Amino acid sequence: MNNNSIFTLSETILTRNSKFGILLILEPPSLLCNFIFVFYLIIDHNLRVAIHHHVILALLIVSLLTNLIEIPRILHYLRIGIVTPQTTMSCLMWQWCDYLLYGQANVLMLWASFERHILVFHSHFVSTTRGRLFIHYLPLFLIIIYLILFYTVVILIYPCKRNFDFELPLCGQPCFTDYSILSLYDLFIHSWLPTFFIAILSVSLVVRVINRKRTLLQQDIPWRKHRRMILQLLSISCLYLICMGPYTLIQVIDLLVGLPDGAEYIKNVYFFYVYWLLTLLLPYTCIGCLPEVGHTGNKISYKYFGTCDSYFISSDTMSLKKFQGFTIYPNRDISETSKKMS
Repeated sequence: MNNNSIFTLSETILTRNSKFGILLILEPPSLLCNFIFVFYLIIDHNLRVAIHHHVILALLIVSLLTNLIEIPRILHYLRIGIVTPQTTMSCLMWQWCDYLLYGQANVLMLWASFERHILVFHSHFVSTTRGRLFIHYLPLFLIIIYLILFYTVVILIYPCKRNFDFELPLCGQPCFTDYSILSLYDLFIHSWLPTFFIAILSVSLVVRVINRKRTLLQQDIPWRKHRRMILQLLSISCLYLICMGPYTLIQVIDLLVGLPDGAEYIKNVYFFYVYWLLTLLLPYTCIGCLPEVGHTGNKISYKYFGTCDSYFISSDTMSLKKFQGFTIYPNRDISETSKKMS
């Protein structure tokens, strides 16, 4: 029995409604958080020029596009149990968007994990304009362009027989997956290998940091400066691995030895949706690992609305600072300080 048949037989009104409810509850606040993060990372000069934010911004843009394009379609499918409109162009564009955004998320996350090693341990590589161009900007550009071209060719241009099933999400699998070489290349390069190396690079980053801090060379790296950058990556990597790790493992086992019907049921009915869940949870994770965005929002709020009651100085700032005529103390609210001054 193939995956599509098992999916059709196993999916019920109860399973559809449960997934519909979870995605529907998470979607509105996630979309709002996502938009706010993208907005401030783009408009604020200090955030925009910080190169360690660039790949996170790219991931958030992918997440935002998924929330705007993919989530409404899958919610509509879960609500009525069938794909509409039932046209070739609609199915092709859904498959193209889904595979492209999924691939972008995987490969960009892999690059983020690798680049953190460069930024923390070899920051001199990106200390010059030439270094930033070839080591930072060019890889990001090539990843985005390569995946757009790859999925445009294999989904929209590649000549194969398309059989759409309107009772399945994405109208079923793209026809290029019927060809083992293309299908395995897509799985290995854009899904399995990224997940594996994200885990390796994240663990090795922690090990390298611990080992370096124990050596006499610990003073050659500003750990205070890089601490938040490291925690930022680890937070997002943990979310990614929790969501995508089990699904990737099940796919590998299925390819090597096959799965019993029960595991096949779980894979097709539940794990198939983990990428959409990941994109909904990513903005929530960024709340904790991008506090600079909150500071930027508070400053803009003060500038345009005359208030910044929620503005806090980060806990690692121990000196007094001046802001628009107020004296601000570490971990103190402006409103409280201004009352004492008055």
